[in-house]
Amino acid sequence: MLILGSVLLPELRAQELCANGVDDDGNGLIDLNDTSACSCSMAGSGPPSLLIDPSFEEHSFCPTGHTQFNALLNWPASSDATTDYLNTCGFTYDAGAAGLLPFPDGSGAVGAFYVHDWKEYVGNCLATPLQAGEIYVLRFDLACTLSDPGWNVTCGQSLDGLFGPLEITLYGAPTCEAMPVPGADCPMAPGSTWSVLGSVGHVPAQAWGQVSIEFTPAEDIAAFMVGAPCTLPPDILAFSESTLCAPYFYYDRFILNRAALFDAPDVVVEGDPCVNGPLLEAVLSSGSSTGYVRQWYLNGVAIAGATGNTYQAPSGVDGEVVMTLTNGGSCVLSEAFTLDLEQPLAAMAGMPLEPIPIGTRVELTDTSRFADEVQWTRCDGSVSTSDIVTFIASSPGPCCVELVAWNGACSDTLIQCFEVEGPLSVEIPNVITPNGDGVNDVFRVATVGVVDLDVEIYDRWGLLIHSWSNDPNGAWNGGDAPSGTYYYHVRTTDRSAVSEVRVGHLTVLRD
Repeated sequence: MLILGSVLLPELRAQELCANGVDDDGNGLIDLNDTSACSCSMAGSGPPSLLIDPSFEEHSFCPTGHTQFNALLNWPASSDATTDYLNTCGFTYDAGAAGLLPFPDGSGAVGAFYVHDWKEYVGNCLATPLQAGEIYVLRFDLACTLSDPGWNVTCGQSLDGLFGPLEITLYGAPTCEAMPVPGADCPMAPGSTWSVLGSVGHVPAQAWGQVSIEFTPAEDIAAFMVGAPCTLPPDILAFSESTLCAPYFYYDRFILNRAALFDAPDVVVEGDPCVNGPLLEAVLSSGSSTGYVRQWYLNGVAIAGATGNTYQAPSGVDGEVVMTLTNGGSCVLSEAFTLDLEQPLAAMAGMPLEPIPIGTRVELTDTSRFADEVQWTRCDGSVSTSDIVTFIASSPGPCCVELVAWNGACSDTLIQCFEVEGPLSVEIPNVITPNGDGVNDVFRVATVGVVDLDVEIYDRWGLLIHSWSNDPNGAWNGGDAPSGTYYYHVRTTDRSAVSEVRVGHLTVLRD
């Protein structure tokens, strides 16, 4: 349908402010949750790069061999020399055999030879020119192998002690029209607008390491490239030499930004994760915090007034808390600290409430609240992490079981005990000497596994003279009874409701 007389204009939105707790641009996302407007780098990872796709990830096809730098979407060729695109989805040259996989950041990297008459470079055109007089740093990951530019075989020779330091060199040009550089040699040919911005001495090593070049351009720079110096040392042969084995450099993760932003501190948020409403502290472990503004966030939304090194989390609040440090266009983000109201509470079911006979099978079930992990320690010292634990009560005496419940870093411990009885036994003495010497002074019935106990004592004429029933302290000290023979009548009932009567005689001896 064609509608005449109307013009549709793009919706105008305000710019999102990243620390006011308001959805300024009306897209339903507030502060750090609006990642397109409020990007922030993790502490310790350095500032964001001024380069698009700094780790060589975006490509139109997977490389299958050398010279396929054109597979990259955001990186043009720097010169006529054939820099390589490498990706674990396809071609990685000798990175696997050299122990250089995985690449430091993602699946992509680039590779370039340093040869006298065949120098390969990595470079790009900048969306915003670098400003004259401003101090910048280009930091990247670098590794090296000794390889054959003829691509037939890798040399298989160690780099150890083979080369001295090479000047990894950074070049710049005031316009993007300077790329690509014709030919396969140093970009600083007569009449060229390229100049050396900086360099760093580097001993080639078959391992990944970080290289940084700090520089201050004398003019605004719109394009850059990095690679071999114009003059290589004589121990590196020329491409035309048939026995050539030359250094082949792997590059990854190009971080380019103002030097001041590389000095951002590492931020670690500390506090007791097992306290409801803990006091949180941002510990700046390294680097300078000069010029940085602090701001605390809960679930990505700025907390009003929380701009110090500490933040008192309110009770009854859960979620993720982070702190940011911002300095101009740089933002450093701490790791998240989780406020968790669901503290674990260890609990178990199935614990015997009364003594149990030896050899009984016990089954206990974890009923803990808010626990994502548990550990049992049985009374014999064995350990289990199952929700249900079973064992045989094999030793008489107290059996204590420990259950520890975790929710993240927080834990709760519960210990419960029950009594294990040995085999059923009834011990009845047949003589007492109630003389007060502490030896055999009283008549007492000792039992194991008995739930009901009735004791009666009779004299020789059948007269009941003493008795007790289910009394743990029940005993007879002879009373006024003279020395002589008496008779006991003991009735026991075990846990299986089996009753038994024992009848016997008892001798009382007095001095």
